[in-house]
Amino acid sequence: MTFEHGIVAAVNAYLLAEPADNARLRPLIQEMETSDETALASRKSKPGHITGSAVILNGDDSQVLLIEHKILKRWLFPGGHLDPGETPLSAALREAIEETGVSVSLHPAQDTRGVPIDIDIQVIPPNPGKGEGEHFHYDCRFLLRASEATISFDAGEVTDARWFPVNVIPSFDPRIADYLKRVFG
Repeated sequence: MTFEHGIVAAVNAYLLAEPADNARLRPLIQEMETSDETALASRKSKPGHITGSAVILNGDDSQVLLIEHKILKRWLFPGGHLDPGETPLSAALREAIEETGVSVSLHPAQDTRGVPIDIDIQVIPPNPGKGEGEHFHYDCRFLLRASEATISFDAGEVTDARWFPVNVIPSFDPRIADYLKRVFG
């Protein structure tokens, strides 16, 4: 097994830090046992594959940037598939900029080794236009900070992008809310 994409190392480091998530992430763990990193990173891999997302906070950590996904028609953290040779963290950084137009960098609370703050399993519905059946995204999420507030979203990928007060996160994503509570008190 190669560590070209840093996927296995990132997921294992996350599981060491969050052992309670082992049961929840069992589908990902099983896929890691039977797939190499190239397959884990490929959007063609079924039943699922790795994606990278960005939890983007503004400069004073009071707002979070969300995108309304054009196909899924729901509010999400910016993110997407890994390009060849990318780590989950580099994909999250690239997708954040592509989808929102906002300059971002690692948040001071984000582990600089590329360990996600959370890994989510998202059920993705079939997309006949892309010839894709239902599958999973094993979404590695990273905490980023925006260096500016001006949004210039990519209308080809998202319907909207907006800043929301951080206090919306508990209803939107309880695990991210718990993480932020642990970090910021």
